[in-house]
Amino acid sequence: MADIQQAYNYKTTLATLNNVSLVALIASFQLHYKLFFNISLICFGVSFLAEYIYVRGWRDWHWRRVDTWFVSLLMLWLIFPLSLPLTGYGPEFKHEMEKSLSFLLIGTIGLMHSPHKAPIRVAAWTFIATAVVINIIILILTDWHAVVSDQRHLMAIEVTRATYFGAHMRFNLCQNMALLSAAYIMYKAPHRKERIAAAVAAPFILLMTFTSQGRIGIITAIILTAGLIIVSLRGRARLLGTLAAAIALAAGFFFMQGMQSMQQYDKMSGELLKTEPRFMIWKSATSVIAQHPLGLGVDKGMETLHENNSQYPALRDNELYNTHAHNLWLQYTLYFGVLGFLLISAVMFLLPFVVDKDKLVLISFTLLPFVLEGAVEVFGSGLPQMLFLIPMWVIVESKTS
Repeated sequence: MADIQQAYNYKTTLATLNNVSLVALIASFQLHYKLFFNISLICFGVSFLAEYIYVRGWRDWHWRRVDTWFVSLLMLWLIFPLSLPLTGYGPEFKHEMEKSLSFLLIGTIGLMHSPHKAPIRVAAWTFIATAVVINIIILILTDWHAVVSDQRHLMAIEVTRATYFGAHMRFNLCQNMALLSAAYIMYKAPHRKERIAAAVAAPFILLMTFTSQGRIGIITAIILTAGLIIVSLRGRARLLGTLAAAIALAAGFFFMQGMQSMQQYDKMSGELLKTEPRFMIWKSATSVIAQHPLGLGVDKGMETLHENNSQYPALRDNELYNTHAHNLWLQYTLYFGVLGFLLISAVMFLLPFVVDKDKLVLISFTLLPFVLEGAVEVFGSGLPQMLFLIPMWVIVESKTS
């Protein structure tokens, strides 16, 4: 009996360590400290492996439909070393290989199957708490004299956000994950106090997202809010929910336009949208892909894209935009042709078709922010791979959605 209790204590301790590491890892996404992220990730991986070995997790292993998605992650990583003889080992290839290690790690962990159920409520609360605390810190550190006196009132908040917590794309992605987490807690938490706390946090998170310069982050928040309204109202109330969602969409975009006008420059203005650099990059990348449908490899692909971009003076003068294809599908098709397009599509769209039915709605809503941002960004600092992979892993390995 004592041996059984001791074994139980060891297993519980290892599972707790893994959960604590997971909390730290999620919190690190919205912080601006790479060392904290690296330590959290190492602790997460080591604690998972230690628990897996201790409980001999391989004994009850069986194939699950969702393992197809984890295989797609491994294939997305494997395509890089397999293409090496054809493309060569250049600086861009090395950089992409390092970024893609996340797919190797989560793909492997996913196929091993977690020896304990992932704590989805804990993960949700971590997203919420981190977002709320950081938003409060931003408001405290903001130069409110500049907010009041400057004609572009919200720029002071944006500067504070970027200075202490990074660029708006990654930040807003975390905000939207926190918004989704709050909705999950409101719908699923067993305790009324939890649901009330999440209901209070959600509007604050949403409002702070609107203060950002990031268009895609705000658009995502608006779409998520409208979608959640529809899902929350069932039966006869569905028509009312659809009407409420339509009103939320209209109000959200109207509010977004007003908030954008109080930034350094209004990114929603018609004049700015006409000269949007991403449109030029997408046209340039599409042209290269049409000439090389089997791909050019990483370094040659980027070199050719940059050469093709030079036809646009706006891109020659703006190095910030002239770095990649600003679209996940274009980027991987540029690298690996049709195969790259199919692999990234599998990674981004396969999960809803293979996940348990009771998790379908949650996984679909969770994928939405990454799909929308992937339409204008590629994996990297603005769209961290682990920020995409960890929530998916948590949902898959959780007891219930």
